[in-house]
Amino acid sequence: MKKGIVCTLMISLALVGCVDSKDTKTQVEDKEEDATTEAEEQIVKEDALDVIIGNTSGNIQNGGIAAEYGDMVFYSDSKRLIASPKNEISDMGNSGEVLDSVEDEKGLIDSINVIDNHVYYVKNEKIYKVGLNGEGKEEVPTSVPVSRMIVYKEQIIFSSYDSEYDSFNLYTMGINGENEKEKATDFKSFYIDQGKLYWSEKVKNRDYRLYIDNLDNEDEPLVKSHFNLESFQVNGDDLYYLENGDNYKMSLDGNGGDIRNLTANLKENGASIDMPNIAGDTIYYTENQKMFAMDTTGSKHWEVPTSSVYAYSIAGGHLFYWGFGQGEYSLAVFTNVIDAYNSAMDSYNQSAEATEGWGTPPELIKLYDDLFYLEEPISIRELEEQETAIVGGEILFPQEHVVGATKALLFGLSNQNEDLLKTLLTDPEGQYNDLFMEALSSSPLNGEPYGGYYDYEITVTSDNSVYIFREKDGLSITAVFKEIDGKYYFDKFID
Repeated sequence: MKKGIVCTLMISLALVGCVDSKDTKTQVEDKEEDATTEAEEQIVKEDALDVIIGNTSGNIQNGGIAAEYGDMVFYSDSKRLIASPKNEISDMGNSGEVLDSVEDEKGLIDSINVIDNHVYYVKNEKIYKVGLNGEGKEEVPTSVPVSRMIVYKEQIIFSSYDSEYDSFNLYTMGINGENEKEKATDFKSFYIDQGKLYWSEKVKNRDYRLYIDNLDNEDEPLVKSHFNLESFQVNGDDLYYLENGDNYKMSLDGNGGDIRNLTANLKENGASIDMPNIAGDTIYYTENQKMFAMDTTGSKHWEVPTSSVYAYSIAGGHLFYWGFGQGEYSLAVFTNVIDAYNSAMDSYNQSAEATEGWGTPPELIKLYDDLFYLEEPISIRELEEQETAIVGGEILFPQEHVVGATKALLFGLSNQNEDLLKTLLTDPEGQYNDLFMEALSSSPLNGEPYGGYYDYEITVTSDNSVYIFREKDGLSITAVFKEIDGKYYFDKFID
């Protein structure tokens, strides 16, 4: 992991608390039968809160071990379901009311959802619900064992592992277990955002088809094709997904010209990004079971001081996570993650290195200028990794330099993005028809990520020309640009 700015942030992070693995095992005070607990006093006893989803999909994807509801947090130390006021939770010796526990210390409690004054959760592959005060516990029947579960309004969406076919299936049913339906087979990931259910299914052992279903009506699901969606998240109009050990961001329509590798060069050599979770303006993720965070553009990143992380959730402003040792999970809490975020942002704002030159940082222009003097080819994949180390994916195609304009040109051709290409032309209407029709049809490489965009190699040959080569299809050509008002526009190809 690159530690440059991270090291300067550790001082501010230390102010909001660190976790020592020896002291983080949660101590829960047993409820006395005739006592009125502090947790009970804070539970809403009249009208249910206006909540339409029981937890965040990011939490559920990573275990769903904690959920927020009003002033309360409901969480699991793996063996017990606990309720506690969120302002009473600390990273040392938590206390709260035990609502349920696994029998004989066997199995786990996870996938916690809180909605309509009830807590829904998975215990030993079965769904249960219980009142906020621990009363009225009952099982919600299913025909199959449950892996992950989320509650949306009057529906329960859950996954189930099919051991016969070594795959996961997706199900929906009513809030009490009625009308259970199999939604998808052999799927990889599901997510709910703004009332829509997203899930991915593998197609032809390679690509993944993304299905989008509106949970509030009976319309047929929309279908989109994207490369490698084994693990993904949705945030508004943006799709975040893992590929080759990195976390990428792109627009949901896949045609925005803004695909970004948010984590290139942020890792140790050979490490992989895992367990992403979008919480507000922050993406949490792990690398070698250690936790890190960044903003949703990948521009700012910092380390979250934890021990090894095996499951986690963000709830009530706190990070709850399970460590693992001596054959069992133990709960740890990193409190006030919002304060840690604010401290990290303050450190960035005070750092000239981090904020210099928003728009087109001079370090990025220097990188491009160095390519001119180097006079050697560089692949787009390698170039983007070097860019990300500077800007974290914030800028993809700075047209103020011939290299940025070349990248935009190649991305537009490979992905047949007509709108992007027309912004690069000195004569959008005339040039497009005369010069690009053949190039548009021949540039994309079938079966390659983003049409083979990352396979291009470029060599800057002059102030306004770049030689382009791609070994997989033998493409060899020079692109010539014109500089107009400080920006570079494509003019012509030279064989």
